[in-house]
Amino acid sequence: MTVVLIMFIQLRKKSHELHYMAKHDQLTGLGNRHAFLQALKASPFHLLIVTDIDRLKYYNDLYGHQKGDLLIQGYAKHVTHLLKPEGAQIFRIGGDEFAILIKAPFSVRKIEDGISRAILQLQKNGFTEADASYGIATRDEVKTDFDWISLADQRMYQMKQSRKA
Repeated sequence: MTVVLIMFIQLRKKSHELHYMAKHDQLTGLGNRHAFLQALKASPFHLLIVTDIDRLKYYNDLYGHQKGDLLIQGYAKHVTHLLKPEGAQIFRIGGDEFAILIKAPFSVRKIEDGISRAILQLQKNGFTEADASYGIATRDEVKTDFDWISLADQRMYQMKQSRKA
């Protein structure tokens, strides 16, 4: 009976670990793309921000992927610290791409300020070339989740392109 109980406890622990891994990004601990897509369906959000770290490739190529990982972790930490108290849910949905969902109407200026402050903190911590592009879309601009993600993504790429010009 003791052996069965120990096996049950170990199986339950492993099940919890696998459940966590299925919904969380290993590098940052944030929700992953799967968790993001589930969150879109589960709750009525008002704002979606898609943000991307600019110049990550520079750090990966010049200093190695460990330095790039530190940049990703730092960005995730600072954005979470600045926006989570405002009710934001933050996800890492790709290599250097993040999605931020906010339920209540929220000042775009406050979001821009939070992202700018996160970048300034990274620059103070030695990532002097780092920056971020982002796109913001409100729920009422579109009809489907797919269109909402696409709109925020397009706006993020527009910002990225405008910085290159």
